[in-house]
Amino acid sequence: MRPRHRVAAAIVVAVVAAGCAGPQAEPALDARFGPGDFAVAPTPAWSLDPVALGTPTHRTPFVLPEVPGGEGPMLVGLSDGVYSQNPRSLRVLALDPGTGKRLWLRDIGPVRQCAEEIDDTVLACYGDHRVVYVDVADGRILGDISTDFYVYHVRAAAGVGYVSGRSDDMLVSTIHSGTFTELDEHWNATYPSPVAGQPASPAVFPDLGIADVYSSGAHQIIDIDTGEPRFRYAGVNPLALGNDLFANVTQAPDGTLREVILDGQGEIRTEVPVATFGLAPEPWANMGASDDLPKFLGDGAYDARTGAELWRNAATLENNGGINSAVLAVVGNTVVVRSSETRTFSGIDLRTGLTTWTTPWPDAYWARAGTTDGEHYIFGDYTGMHALRASDGVMMWSIPWPVGVDPREMSVAENAGLLTVSGRTGSTVWSPTRP
Repeated sequence: MRPRHRVAAAIVVAVVAAGCAGPQAEPALDARFGPGDFAVAPTPAWSLDPVALGTPTHRTPFVLPEVPGGEGPMLVGLSDGVYSQNPRSLRVLALDPGTGKRLWLRDIGPVRQCAEEIDDTVLACYGDHRVVYVDVADGRILGDISTDFYVYHVRAAAGVGYVSGRSDDMLVSTIHSGTFTELDEHWNATYPSPVAGQPASPAVFPDLGIADVYSSGAHQIIDIDTGEPRFRYAGVNPLALGNDLFANVTQAPDGTLREVILDGQGEIRTEVPVATFGLAPEPWANMGASDDLPKFLGDGAYDARTGAELWRNAATLENNGGINSAVLAVVGNTVVVRSSETRTFSGIDLRTGLTTWTTPWPDAYWARAGTTDGEHYIFGDYTGMHALRASDGVMMWSIPWPVGVDPREMSVAENAGLLTVSGRTGSTVWSPTRP
């Protein structure tokens, strides 16, 4: 099964590659990758050209989320201006991930942004007083709702539209649960700021199973099905982990940090011995890949469902101008970490927490993002794109960046089951090299 990711895609303008998306002959090979496909270097498959796609008036990049599951279309967002300056129209195109062929095109109209994730098959977009829902399978508009309040955040999941708003002074939040045509079909509720007198930010996260009103380090957790408040917690880095678990860091007057994992009632489940804050609990290369992937907090790994400590290994943290997570990816049963100080990659056994190999790599500091095919970690650094075999740390291949590009702007990621390389001028899809 192809690894599942939910990585935001900003794929927008033309780049030099083997072809361009739009009306064209279908390539012989599907560019989507599967387990172990990157044992050998990939080749450029196709790239995106808005003119070829039939969008000469829509050239401004518009970030859209990825359709989950690896089988849906690749979505491309283009607008004809900047919303903050003057409301402009969004045009959404759906491409066949394997070939780059256009599947459908839909004019959405003026919207400010779209939901950061697609939870199933519905793209939710919104403007200041408008919400629109689009079926990603065929581009149909499922609902277009006008509101009398400022729309702050929107998500859609399992046929339910969740719309969050707030008052002009940002002190009162409202959350609405309804259908794609009826805003309040299920419930709506109003919430004061968790911190009196401070602006609040409401949002619903179906993937985490919660609604949340946040303000100044405090969260009010709300039942997603009823709108009833559940519990409140505060800290310097409160964070929902999923599976009804929450990480929280508090700071004593002397500066000492304490980090704990809370359960769905706000009660302490686990104490994290090495407290840190501001670190992602899962590596970018595995974002959304599995609800069972351990959470990396402090210098340890913690069970995603119970919060229990699994193991600790100091190599999961590094100090490069501050404490940062060194975890790059989980590939099979290996946790790939970097050390900017020793300029190395290392592999930690996911089951035991023991380091099993170390590989020198001069640009380890620059390694970031990337993806995995289940056997290899594919990433970008200052010199190019590379693949590391996770079982033993062997570097399989390297492809240098094109002459003249700024390596700081280049990124490697997975989108709709495709390996994509993105830079300032756009994105290129790379296909596995198959016999």
